Amino acid sequence: MRGIISVSMFLTVAVVTTVLLLRDEGNEAAAAPDSAGRGEAARVATDARLGGIDARFAETVSAESAAIAHSFQETNGGLARLPPGNPKPAHILKAQREGALARITFLVVDDEGRPVPDATIAGGFYNHGRGSHGFSRQTGADGTVTLEDLCVWEVNFHADKTGYYETRSRHDFYKAGFDCVKDGRWIPWNPTVEVVLKRKVNPVAMFVKPWLHKVVPPKQNSYLGYDLQMADFVSPYGRGTNTDFCLKYKFEKGESLLFYRSSVSIVFTNHFDGIYKALLDKSSAFATDYDADSNATYATKMAFEYDRLHKKIELDTRLKKNEYLVLRVRSIVDRNGNLSAANYAKISEFMEADMGGVWFTSYFNPETNNTSLEADTSRNLLNPRDLGFPP
Repeated sequence: MRGIISVSMFLTVAVVTTVLLLRDEGNEAAAAPDSAGRGEAARVATDARLGGIDARFAETVSAESAAIAHSFQETNGGLARLPPGNPKPAHILKAQREGALARITFLVVDDEGRPVPDATIAGGFYNHGRGSHGFSRQTGADGTVTLEDLCVWEVNFHADKTGYYETRSRHDFYKAGFDCVKDGRWIPWNPTVEVVLKRKVNPVAMFVKPWLHKVVPPKQNSYLGYDLQMADFVSPYGRGTNTDFCLKYKFEKGESLLFYRSSVSIVFTNHFDGIYKALLDKSSAFATDYDADSNATYATKMAFEYDRLHKKIELDTRLKKNEYLVLRVRSIVDRNGNLSAANYAKISEFMEADMGGVWFTSYFNPETNNTSLEADTSRNLLNPRDLGFPP
């Protein structure tokens, strides 16, 4: 029995790893930096973790860096731009090799903009792994703390306090395409960086289906009723009793794991029920909004498709990594045709299909007309032992 369980766990981990790798591979194939060039900055920072001093410390100012610099001009304190194609100035190369002095002030505020005293700011100044450049400090009465150390590129940090959700982020002292070092210091000198700590306001016990528990439709290419509270299809295909939405799943494999065509379609048939997309706050442990927007436009259908049956990606409308879904279900209409009651839910961790089913995390708030999306992580009404999910 123990051997069977071990094999099952191994297969689950293998499948999850494959899905994540395919997802990342597909994203990279279709990715393009946004207008401010933050995509490139994130990529080079990630590359740096793979092999020490590398391409991000290249000795030539690329045309791409110059373009990024142009788009950043209004937000970087009037720093002088570096001409493309020329070697990086020696003082910048030295700073990237040996480090330059950096000073930064963190201003920690709550989700309403009020300073948070006695919050912990901890992290480290990146220096190619050389020496000890970590820190852990408390904010003062005004919510600020100032730090100073050598650095070759960025400071990584997290902020936390009892009664708040942790925030993790980074600040880059090096600005691609800018002359950002002067007299052995990173400039702008001592920038103030605002860090938002979201309060724990009113966590609600919800029915939570974690991402690892894959939804397995009993058949493809058919709309089947799905119950968010039970996290299952409705009878006769599952234990569900309420059709919150109808889900259709299709998957077609190609010549290798990288090549496939998938589709997850959701349709709402009950009046006033529906769905909308929202953006995640990826820096916070509580990444969604506190509440569903009851005045938002709720779409009655949405499809998440990926078509790469051959080498080229023909279509990709999957949920992006910085998006989540808000749902209104079980709507009740009064005699005048107005919405009088409903339940709200959220879906995160991208809607992704593979050969065996659909992956997503769902949260169902059982309290009628309670728009809260803030889940109590200490309780799971679906399975009390199934914890460890984000709020």
